[in-house]
Amino acid sequence: AELTGDMVENLQAIAVQTYQALHCTGMARVDFFITEDNSIIINEVNPIPGFADISLFARNWQASGLSFPKVLHDLIQLALEKHQKKQEYSLQLIELSAATV
Repeated sequence: AELTGDMVENLQAIAVQTYQALHCTGMARVDFFITEDNSIIINEVNPIPGFADISLFARNWQASGLSFPKVLHDLIQLALEKHQKKQEYSLQLIELSAATV
């Protein structure tokens, strides 16, 4: 089906809302079905989308103008930040349990 600019913007907004509602981190692909009456149905959220040249994830980030090194850099930064937050949370739990003993 041909998507209008408004439909693409709407789908992108729904994808972001879905990603945030599910507390996703890093990369994910939100797949949709569009019915004959243009209703939008969220099909699935794929937390490990393909990176091959033919994959939708690769085509989407290429269409956005981002370079592959930039995408990798951003994903690595997100992973490092998530790891750092986990470490800080673990340290807080250790300190809390030590204080209550």
